[in-house]
Amino acid sequence: MRYLSLLFLAAAVLLPAMPARAQSGAEEALPQGNSACPESRAYIESELTTRPEDGPLYDTQRQAIGMPVREVIRLMGGMEAAYLVAERTRADARARIAGGAEGAELRFHQDTILRADALIAILDCLQSGEGA
Repeated sequence: MRYLSLLFLAAAVLLPAMPARAQSGAEEALPQGNSACPESRAYIESELTTRPEDGPLYDTQRQAIGMPVREVIRLMGGMEAAYLVAERTRADARARIAGGAEGAELRFHQDTILRADALIAILDCLQSGEGA
């Protein structure tokens, strides 16, 4: 449980700082075309493993997948930064699972990997111009 407290503390510290960082030219980095790409990661909801009884962990995952991808890209500081964040997030979640995460924490990290993979797939789609 201590780990979950630290996770929420880190999120509380990092999330408010993200929009301020993203204001520096990220708008120009957003791809303009390709309406065939998903506009959010909501399409992965049926694959998520967190449960309502997981409380804030469940809520966090559902909110994150519903956020428009273009907003995610803007908040992360552009396409390149979004790729890096997704890759690092996925690696961290895999390490937490390998470290013995169980129960709600395990489900949270499994969902985090799904979200990171979905973001990377959408970023690839936006970059390619080919559609999903």
